Amino acid sequence: MPIVERTEEMSRLDAVFAGSRAGHGAVFLVEGPAGTGKTRLVHEFGERAVEAGATFLSAAASRADHGFPLSAAGRLFGGPALRAAQLEEAERLLEEGAAAADPGRSPSGGPVGGAAVPAEVLRGLGALLLSAADRAPLVIAVDDVHHADPASLRFLHHLVRRAGSARIMLVLTECVRAAPPSPLPHAELLRGPRVHRARLRTLTRDGVAAVLSGHFDPLTVRRLAGGWHRATGGNPLLVHALVEDHRASEAAHPPELVFGEAFRRAVLTCLQRCEAMPLARGLAVLPPRSSGPGAGELVGLDARAVALTGEVLAATGLTATGPTATGPTATGGGFRHEAVRAAVLGGMRADRRRALRLRAAELLHRAGAPAAEIADRLVAADRVPGPWALAVLREASGPISGAAGRPETVARLRLALRGRPGEPERAAILFDLACAEWQADPERAIRHLPELSAALRAGHLPPDAAGRLAAWAMWLGRVDDARELDGAGAAPGTVERRLARAFPGLAPSGDGTEPAPPGTARPGPAAPPTRARASRGSAVKRSPARPPAPRVPAENLPSARGVRAVAEDDTLLGTFVEFLTHPALHEDEHRVAVAHIEHVLGERASAPGTCAPVAALAALVHVGEVERAEHWCDALERSDPEPPPLMAALYLVARALIRSRRGDLNGVVEHVLGAFDLVPPGGFGVFAGIPMGVLVEALVARGEHVAAGRWLDRPLPDATLHSPFVLPFLRARGEHHLVVGRARTAAAEFRLCGHLMRTWGCDLPGFVPWRTDLARAYLAVGDAEPAARLVREEIRRLPDGRTRPRAGALRVLAAAVPDERTRTLRQAARAAERAGDRLELARVLAGLAACHRTERPHRARELERRAAALAAECGAAGIGRHLGPGAPAERAGTPAPGADRFTELSDAERRVAALAAEGWSNRQIAKRLHVTTSTVEQHLTRVYRKLRINRRTDLPLDLAGIPLRGFLA
Repeated sequence: MPIVERTEEMSRLDAVFAGSRAGHGAVFLVEGPAGTGKTRLVHEFGERAVEAGATFLSAAASRADHGFPLSAAGRLFGGPALRAAQLEEAERLLEEGAAAADPGRSPSGGPVGGAAVPAEVLRGLGALLLSAADRAPLVIAVDDVHHADPASLRFLHHLVRRAGSARIMLVLTECVRAAPPSPLPHAELLRGPRVHRARLRTLTRDGVAAVLSGHFDPLTVRRLAGGWHRATGGNPLLVHALVEDHRASEAAHPPELVFGEAFRRAVLTCLQRCEAMPLARGLAVLPPRSSGPGAGELVGLDARAVALTGEVLAATGLTATGPTATGPTATGGGFRHEAVRAAVLGGMRADRRRALRLRAAELLHRAGAPAAEIADRLVAADRVPGPWALAVLREASGPISGAAGRPETVARLRLALRGRPGEPERAAILFDLACAEWQADPERAIRHLPELSAALRAGHLPPDAAGRLAAWAMWLGRVDDARELDGAGAAPGTVERRLARAFPGLAPSGDGTEPAPPGTARPGPAAPPTRARASRGSAVKRSPARPPAPRVPAENLPSARGVRAVAEDDTLLGTFVEFLTHPALHEDEHRVAVAHIEHVLGERASAPGTCAPVAALAALVHVGEVERAEHWCDALERSDPEPPPLMAALYLVARALIRSRRGDLNGVVEHVLGAFDLVPPGGFGVFAGIPMGVLVEALVARGEHVAAGRWLDRPLPDATLHSPFVLPFLRARGEHHLVVGRARTAAAEFRLCGHLMRTWGCDLPGFVPWRTDLARAYLAVGDAEPAARLVREEIRRLPDGRTRPRAGALRVLAAAVPDERTRTLRQAARAAERAGDRLELARVLAGLAACHRTERPHRARELERRAAALAAECGAAGIGRHLGPGAPAERAGTPAPGADRFTELSDAERRVAALAAEGWSNRQIAKRLHVTTSTVEQHLTRVYRKLRINRRTDLPLDLAGIPLRGFLA
């Protein structure tokens, strides 16, 4: 690929070469920042010179040359310019010169410089090259001449002085560096009228695009060029490294910028070549745009060195000014991209990196920098150097209500604990740490409960902390641990009342007994799985009384701020049960209950991080207010755009419940698994029954019975069985039993649901329609009479407007009472449509298709196709298998045979036919389309003829994707 944006420099090289061929010896210096392509430019020029008849000799100098006199110059004498005898002479002269300038002869033991090389050696070596120039023009290139040893520099200077009329062109490259002035031989070499210079600069955006055009298609080039130029500053070495990383990416569609090993190496190479590594390390360790100490102070550079190095870094393209900068320099610039910072930090030894970060923290502390900036350096250094550091770590943790779940907060508090605080301060830090960990990993946070409980009783925590600790224990089903905290902070009996709200299945602790609901002790797969280690959580006996904790004013304790932030009793568990048992829901005062739920949502929408709104969302879904639930879910997420992991996971569960009510099985699975990615199932505690229940139900409907079984095998805390959170799990397990042919086991699960719901006062069909489910189990074993009785009772209990559970109940009633099947299924279809439940609608349509299969096969096929299409949209792979011949699942959503006949219809005929198929009368169609009734009749006559049908009810559903509402009337 040709060199980009170097045409002018190449033209100048060609012009100087033309003069040297005419006997005007010259020197050409190509200088520029590291990575800008100096070496490549010179070698491409050398190829052009060779094509023009010249001899090209090249050598590359390095830092190691300073210990070996004439080492750089010696590399020029191994090429094709000299004959064998001349090569032997050159070798002899080089050995003689090196021996004369050996560092061992210096009184100080260091290099003595080029002056120690005998003049006859310089003349002899020069004569060999001058004789070669007599035979052909000679181009001599020395790369990185600034690294050449002094003896080699003196030889080159000698050659230039003698090449006035010789056909010799000396081409040198030099990197712009943050280094002291060059030694005297170097300065002398580059002085004089025959010295020409060209300075290379980084590429423009168009130049970057030109580089990319050699590797990508034009569309990709346009997409990438701007971002790549901003990230690299146009440095060719960095651009080519990005190309290498991008092409090496294993992603099918890699992101715009892929920073890999090639980019890391390129960054370090640039810094080493321009000798700016010390300042770059300081920049990498300090906070971006810090107002504290400068990087120079951190690494021990004076102001002049910092200014020079800052200019070099900017010229190289590694730093920039303005919004692209990510760290300060003396000149106001910073790294162009965080990937540069990462490369610099990754290139340091771990011990040096820790030491530099610790020094940065100390300097930032002295300068009064923000606590967060200091704390991040302490965490990275993994050190607490003194009491000041402990105070900084605590201050940087901030209000726990706003920082809960954030990894940086957890890391700061964990490090603070290692700073050996006193007992009261340790208790405060540990409580703050537990609060922060809770929102990311409740199971990890609860490990601190024993120590925190002891600290509470010792008076090292404010009394309000007891409420939070008890709430955590309740969440994870550790009932004994919660009861032990009763009276430790708040008034005695407070925890017991909260337990009674959240776990209505638990007996009061005073009687020492616990009623076991029917079915809970039965063996086999129908019994709820329990966690082997959770026996403590399910115990119900009163713990030995403990004396109340000393009353210490909260404001006098170090952790008072954390307690005030989270001590409010907003537990999801009790709130959810309260909503489900709201009296209005059982007295047909639906609006009163919904208003109560929305009142909680309105109050808490502006208080991010509380769990009560999630309970309210779930309750809204279970009472059938799906649209309202989605509205409030959107509002809550807008008010808390960056929630901690646990809250984000709970929002996803709420979304999954909403999707389940709409029949979106794929959405349910995606949201629940997304929630479990944020917080493992065990972290949901007793609440896990809801997400696991809705997940299993969706997997069963998708036909993934093995996967559903694996989720059912996962343990839940024992205490879950004593709260309504177990009901969706029991229902899903019964559904799994039913579809795999264990109807009697499924019936036992559904009966258990009914018993618990009646006992706990939450017998709501919208929550768990256990009567409808039990009726399905009866039908599976051929017992239609009790099935019909159960479903009729379910329908009787449903308030007006509860269309989703009504649709399911009507569908089961149609199966139980065959004589009324078609009429009942049509009612079910209307209810499913009003509820927006596509999955239930697909099931109903499949039933209607079966009704019409004998007498009206054409209508049956239309219904089968529509049902299969809806099932496919929902992800319900299993429904298509029950639709009968003519509409296999794999054909869901495909047009009916002969669908191309619709193209024969005019637009007007299609509009009329679509409305007629939906059930509109001729007069209604005429009014809707602003035509006469006669016109409608004429259009329908032509439609019947073209589609070869005889009556209105034979109109296909495929027409213009018509709705079903009127068709099913």
